[in-house]
Amino acid sequence: MCVLHVSSNRDSFTSFLATTRLPVYQIHEKADVKSKRKGTTYDDYGFSCPVSDREWIDASGQIEDAVHFLEVHSAELRSLTSQYQIDDIRLDFPFESRLSEQAHMAMSRHLRLSLRVASLTCLLLALLPYYSRTAGPAVFPGVPSIELPPIGTLPEGPSKTVFRLGLPFSPLLTYQKEITFDSNPTSAPASTIDGNTNVESGDAVSVNFSGTIGYTHDWRFGFISWSVALAILGVGLLIISFWNHSSRTRTPPDVASGPNP
Repeated sequence: MCVLHVSSNRDSFTSFLATTRLPVYQIHEKADVKSKRKGTTYDDYGFSCPVSDREWIDASGQIEDAVHFLEVHSAELRSLTSQYQIDDIRLDFPFESRLSEQAHMAMSRHLRLSLRVASLTCLLLALLPYYSRTAGPAVFPGVPSIELPPIGTLPEGPSKTVFRLGLPFSPLLTYQKEITFDSNPTSAPASTIDGNTNVESGDAVSVNFSGTIGYTHDWRFGFISWSVALAILGVGLLIISFWNHSSRTRTPPDVASGPNP
């Protein structure tokens, strides 16, 4: 529907509208209430006339009706512009943008796919695993493993194990296990161990050691970290992708715009 809008900051159109043959449907004076809800008023004088009742999508039909309207009412419009100070006069052509259902479906699928790829990327980075283990030289080379009931098999030497989930600089979870040795093994010639033991001369075996073995376990949870932020972002994007899918299925493919001044 095309509409003619006329306004003036100084002159009221009351006398003109009393005798005009223009199909006026709306009139306002300066200071008339424009919106009760917002509490706004008009700051000019004006009126509006319907020019075309064609559908919004029928742009060519609206233009045809507008040309006919100007031809029929040209004399009155010339009189109007000569008698009054007109600050704004315009033909308002609303339009409707119509995309095909296939185009909307393709756009929706592409958006959902992009959101889910971004979501998966965020979640993978938030849960990115890392594992490393470093071991030092054996403290007692050549000595068979010793079983200690409270501990289990005695380690051969110091070691450090690290397991991490999340970004390297701001992880979600970090586990670290470290084994340290502080020992002083001693040995003696085999002939001094037991008088009844026959060991070839020159052989020696370890007979005791003194010192400590340290075990360190450390669990750290980074509840306030960039990894957690990425995980929250990933879940949010995933929810938005499903919400976008459900809203698209409820929204018709035709998208109408409002009046275009």
